[in-house]
Amino acid sequence: MSRRIEKRLFASLAERDGDPVTLETAARLLVAMTDDERHQAAVAAGLIYHLSALGTVIDRHALSALTALFGKPSLSIALSCAHVSPRAAQSLGVSDEEWKQVVEADGWAILDLWAAEHGLTQTWRGWSRQAVGGSVFLVASAALAIASAVVRHGEFTQGEAK
Repeated sequence: MSRRIEKRLFASLAERDGDPVTLETAARLLVAMTDDERHQAAVAAGLIYHLSALGTVIDRHALSALTALFGKPSLSIALSCAHVSPRAAQSLGVSDEEWKQVVEADGWAILDLWAAEHGLTQTWRGWSRQAVGGSVFLVASAALAIASAVVRHGEFTQGEAK
């Protein structure tokens, strides 16, 4: 997209929905993320939410499988923020592709809930369409804490997204 079109699009969105500069810092961080960074944030958020389902100890094999499924940056963030996640009712295996889909979908739903909580309109968020196939139940308070931890973490490495 050309610089001129980007400026016009931004001006149009800001006129209709408000300038992101007026948002609180964490909300500005989320809006300013690239698509790859936002994807990593969603995966990390979903991983944080579901990580406790693996049990209290994650062995080397499980760590390797998680890295292969979700990428090192997202897993690193998830492990460093795992303390904000609620306890899981069941344990899961890490090799299941369906679990990967649920984790990613839940991550988008978590970011979507957080964005709505912080007054971002559909124009600035719009990630709910990527939350298809997630868990039936998300604990809203846990989801908001997880998203806040992920957005404030802010260490997303481009080019390493899975």
